[in-house]
Amino acid sequence: MQGYSHCKNLPGLNSILKTLVFLTKIYRANIMRNMEDRNWSTDISRLKKNEEKYQIWLIEQKLNCGLAEGEKLDRALLEKYMPVLDIDQETKDFLRLLLYGEKPADRRPKTVP
Repeated sequence: MQGYSHCKNLPGLNSILKTLVFLTKIYRANIMRNMEDRNWSTDISRLKKNEEKYQIWLIEQKLNCGLAEGEKLDRALLEKYMPVLDIDQETKDFLRLLLYGEKPADRRPKTVP
């Protein structure tokens, strides 16, 4: 068998991979847990003075960077700020489908027969 068959002979490879996956999950969870307190590109203490801007920023961060394990977005806040969120169009289309059942408009260029 070609490909990765040679990996079967490496002792402990499976446990090493499992450990890496586990450490990655822990690292990601810690990043998400600390996201509200620190951000390399944003002065959060200044941003928190304007509650609405802070909520919009926080939702965008969670959508772009991912949620911590078991974390959920507040549906009411998501619906409230959906029109002003600065996120990619595919994500907006997917959220509209989940929230309102709206299918995205076909954005493919029309071809002439």
